[in-house]
Amino acid sequence: MNKISKENLVIVIFPYLFIYDKGGLEFDGLKIKPSYRENVDNEDGRIKNHLLNIVKLFRVGKNQQISHWSYIVSSLKTYKKWEELKNKLNKFSNIARFSQLRALENYDRFDLFNYFVFEIPKDQSSTGAFIHYLGVLNGENSINFYLEGNKADNFYFSNKNIRPAFLTAEQITGVEYFQIFYNYPGMLFSTGEAQKILRAIEWFNRSFSHDGRGVDSSEAILNIETALEALLRPADEDRNIKAQLKTALLNLFGHSQHLALWFDQFWQLRNSIVHGDVSIPSFLYNHPQAKTKKGHRNHLVLSREIFVRCLDIILKIRKEFPLLGLEEKLVSNKIRMSNAITILNKSLKKETHNFVRNLHEGGAFGWITGLRNDDLSVGKKETKDFGNRFLPLVRNDLVNSQGNSTQHQGLIDMIDNVVSWDGKNFGDLALLYSNLQEHYSFFYFQELELPVEILSLHNAAYHFFDFASWRLLTFYE
Repeated sequence: MNKISKENLVIVIFPYLFIYDKGGLEFDGLKIKPSYRENVDNEDGRIKNHLLNIVKLFRVGKNQQISHWSYIVSSLKTYKKWEELKNKLNKFSNIARFSQLRALENYDRFDLFNYFVFEIPKDQSSTGAFIHYLGVLNGENSINFYLEGNKADNFYFSNKNIRPAFLTAEQITGVEYFQIFYNYPGMLFSTGEAQKILRAIEWFNRSFSHDGRGVDSSEAILNIETALEALLRPADEDRNIKAQLKTALLNLFGHSQHLALWFDQFWQLRNSIVHGDVSIPSFLYNHPQAKTKKGHRNHLVLSREIFVRCLDIILKIRKEFPLLGLEEKLVSNKIRMSNAITILNKSLKKETHNFVRNLHEGGAFGWITGLRNDDLSVGKKETKDFGNRFLPLVRNDLVNSQGNSTQHQGLIDMIDNVVSWDGKNFGDLALLYSNLQEHYSFFYFQELELPVEILSLHNAAYHFFDFASWRLLTFYE
C-alpha cells in the first residue's frame, strides 16, 4: 500500500465469499455486505461504479466473471489506518479460514476468504478507455489490474476447482473460534496470548496456501511446525525447541510412547528440509515397531490434526480456568505503579487536550486500580511520590467539573493538603488519604452520566486512596 497523503476511498472485496444474509455482518467496526443488487444500488454512485468495475477483475469456474461476492466500503488517510485495517481483515479471514480448514477436508476452502483491498484516489475516474486498479491480496501482495474498453485486460483466477461459498452470517460468527476471539479475549487470555494464538492459526492456514498460491509438501511441513511452535512455545524460553514442543505435546495429550515416536520422526523431517539435506526422509510416518518399512500416514496430515487438537484443548482450558484473576496476583504493585508512570510520562509528552482519555486507553488507570493491599513491593516514599504525580490529575478534573462547588472545593483542599505534606511520620499522611477517600467516595457516587475515561479516573483515584491509606500505615518500609 502506497503512502497515503489524503483520505481515499477503499473497497475491500471477498470475491469467493457470499454472505446469504442481506444485512451482512459486522466485525471490529467494519461491515461486510453481500452483493445483492439492493445493497450495491444503495451505495454512493462513485462507490457503485468502482465496485462494478472491480468485480470484472475476478474469475471462477470456466473463466466466468464472479456473480456472488461480498465487499466492505471504508476509507484511508494515514499509513497507520492502513495497518489497522489490514490487521482487522487478517484476523477475520484467518479465523474464518481456520473454522473451515480445521476439519482437514475440502483443502481448497482456503481461497474462500481471500480478500483484495483497492485504494482509490479521489481523482480516479471509473470510466474511460483505460482504467488502472491496484489490488492488495490478503494485505501482502500487490497486483495490477487494467480495464480497457470496459473489459478486463487481465484478471485474477483462483483455484479453478473452487466453489464460491454461500454462508450465512451465523455460520461465520456463530462458530466457537469467532466467539472466543471477538467476544471474550480479554477475559480468557493473558496479555498478548490471544495475538500469539491468532498468529499460530495463520501459520496453520499457510500450510494449505499462501500468497494466492498453493504450497508444496516441504513448505507445508515448515508452516505447520511454525504453527505448533507459535502455539506451544513460550516466547521467552531458551531451551531446545524440539524438547519444548515434545514436552508440551506429551503434557497435553498424555505421555504416550506412540506420540513421542511420531514427533521424533516429524522433527527429523523438519530438520532435513530446513538444513537442505540431499536425502529427505519419507513424508509418510513409519512406526518403528511395524514389520513393514512403508509409512502409513502423511506427517502433514498428522501434524495438522495434532495442531487442531492442541488448540482446542488450550481454548477449553482457558474457558474453564481463565488466567484472569490468577494473573492479577502474579503482577506486583511495583510493576503496576511503574507501568502507570510510563504511560503517564508518554501522555504528558503528547500534550493533547485528550490527556485523560489517552491515559484511560493506554491502561494507566487499570494499573492503578489493580494495586493490592497485600503487596509491599512499593515503598512508602514511592507511594507518596506517586500520589504527588497522580493527584493533580484528580484535582484538575474536580476544577473542570460542574456540581456542588462547596463539595468540590472541599475535596480540592484535601488533595492540596496531601500533595503539600512534607512531614516525616507517614502515618499522618495515611490519615489524610483516609479522610480523602471517605469524602471522595461520596462525591463519586453522586456523579451521573460521565464519560468512560472520567469514570475510569474516579475509580483509579478511589482505589489509590485506599491503597495509600493502607501502605502508609504498615510497619514495613
